[in-house]
Amino acid sequence: MTKETTVSNVQTAVWFPGVRGVPAKSIIPYAQRLEQAGVDQVFTWDFLTGILPRVAWGESFSPVANVLPDGDSFYDPFTLLGLAGGATESLGLSVSATNGIRNGPAEIMRMAMTIADASQGNSVVCVGVGEKQNTVPFGYSRKEGLARLEDHFRLYQLLWEKTEPFSFEGNFWHFRNAYIGGARTHRPRMLVAGAGPRALDIAARYADGWLTVVPAAFAHIEHYAQTVRDMKVALEKYGRDPDDFIFAIEAIALIHEDRAAIDKAIDHSEFVTSFASIYGRMAHAEWELEPDVELARPRDYNYTLHLLPNEVTREENDAVMARVSRAMKSRSFVHGNARQVADHWLTYINAGATWVGFLDFAPFVFGLDEAGACLERNIDVCTLLKA
Repeated sequence: MTKETTVSNVQTAVWFPGVRGVPAKSIIPYAQRLEQAGVDQVFTWDFLTGILPRVAWGESFSPVANVLPDGDSFYDPFTLLGLAGGATESLGLSVSATNGIRNGPAEIMRMAMTIADASQGNSVVCVGVGEKQNTVPFGYSRKEGLARLEDHFRLYQLLWEKTEPFSFEGNFWHFRNAYIGGARTHRPRMLVAGAGPRALDIAARYADGWLTVVPAAFAHIEHYAQTVRDMKVALEKYGRDPDDFIFAIEAIALIHEDRAAIDKAIDHSEFVTSFASIYGRMAHAEWELEPDVELARPRDYNYTLHLLPNEVTREENDAVMARVSRAMKSRSFVHGNARQVADHWLTYINAGATWVGFLDFAPFVFGLDEAGACLERNIDVCTLLKA
């Protein structure tokens, strides 16, 4: 029997976008404000390149283009979190997510141990297979991605537990008398980021938790609730305690108190349109579950497998944008004021989510002059979830 998830044992996290073009040290007052407000964690992500087609970038696409030269420039996430950790006392530090292709398991584990120590154990590091856009252009292969991911999570355990040099024969990684030392403070919590059946099985066998993205991968609460139930059965089958497992969601949102501003963004924002066509559903075919939404891309499209934002032509981009309906845009974000957004995410908490991190794209839609207000709205949502 597992305990019921309640708001009292849910962790909240707020995203720091980490874009170069604003000072890296701007995470310091950001993190300090989150700590002051009682938010559990700050998190950032590990993107090497942009999330949307490069040809689209410009002031008509996003108001931040008058400040940022492109949508491709991101800071290193672990370095950013080091800045935040040095300026706060108890704020959690998390990466959501990195991948198991560009860094090896020992390297990721060492970075994870660093931020776990800096946050007194209040951290999570989410690791996935790696999107095509973040690997292939830089000379990495996504082949054997899930096999590599399994090695990573098996090795994270060994790297933490072993007190002497050890060897390991995995699917991809082979260690010979490897050892990263015996000094231990706080054990990192390592989560699988993914939605497919093998990723879920790796999480149930070896990980401290599982991260997914809502609504992109689990737009319907019934689907998410059933997956949580299935995961708990799998955890018990593998002799693990479901109560010690983190069920994490990245919550894609547009939070604003002005309904008219949100409606205007859904109707006219090129950023919203492009984002919806790519990330509205992880598997584009899942839009077929929505009776009033027509596909804007090929049925088999999945951004993790297909998106190469620097290779999209203007003609291709314009053709896709023209096919995106208002319904698709609206259903790609959870939008509304803080109370409305909190009420929506409470349904996922009631279904078993124990960590909720907010990906609020309001600054990219409404402008960087909204960044301060955006932060406060995210804090309001976190406060309401804890009430």
